[in-house]
Amino acid sequence: TAARRTLRRYRIPMIALPESLVQAFPPSADAFLQKMCSLVTEKMLIAISEADYSFDKKPHLKALKGIREDGSVPGYLDWYPKEVLELVNYGEPKSNDISGHVLRCFCGAALLRGSANIENEGRFHSENDTLVSAIESAEIIGSDVSKALLRFLLWRLPLYQEVTPYFEEEEPYFAFSTLILGLKKYPKLAEAEIRVLMNNVLFTEEVLRKSETMDGLYVPDYYEWQSFLSPTLFNRCHAKWRTMARNLAEDFAQFPDVVALAERIAND
Repeated sequence: TAARRTLRRYRIPMIALPESLVQAFPPSADAFLQKMCSLVTEKMLIAISEADYSFDKKPHLKALKGIREDGSVPGYLDWYPKEVLELVNYGEPKSNDISGHVLRCFCGAALLRGSANIENEGRFHSENDTLVSAIESAEIIGSDVSKALLRFLLWRLPLYQEVTPYFEEEEPYFAFSTLILGLKKYPKLAEAEIRVLMNNVLFTEEVLRKSETMDGLYVPDYYEWQSFLSPTLFNRCHAKWRTMARNLAEDFAQFPDVVALAERIAND
């Protein structure tokens, strides 16, 4: 694969996960989606199915019910319900609108799970927008949802080099999200383990910087950038990423390396 060729060429270390974090939050492909399936109601599914001006709402609703009943998404996520999942995922519910955040978080969980399937290669874009909205909504809904999201991230991040290494541009966002939630949800992390999570961000960022697989959209020789935010074409939610980075620097000021990384991202 292109990613593995880049790894071999530049002798970049592979993704690693702290053992204590994995034991506390066992990686799971479906934990996050299943958690959201337990929270989304029939009324909410109907609202999602009507997101495209109620066009084709019946097949959308049937597909949405299938996801909720199975707690998973098909290998190939078809137009029904991908279209309405994406439309609702673009929403910006108010902080006190818990139902709105459950709606958006359910859609984000389904999209993130579906995009990890090789059958959907090339069919998902702006995953960083989906991911940051999922983090935001999960924190508002409750800690159990954020913990389920962390379990998904711990499953999803290693896929970059093992199963579906076709999205270099989005991968640093997954690594950075794992660092954020790992620090927030597992205070027992040792400094060496925090370094492991930080190295994943630096590793995926370096692969992106040196990648020659982005179809000319990003040319390393001519594009100077401060962090992985710079070369991303889908930047609708970059303000949220910068805010999360600033909050990370403030909340974990006792770790200078974390602060330096977070400030570099926040100031990009």
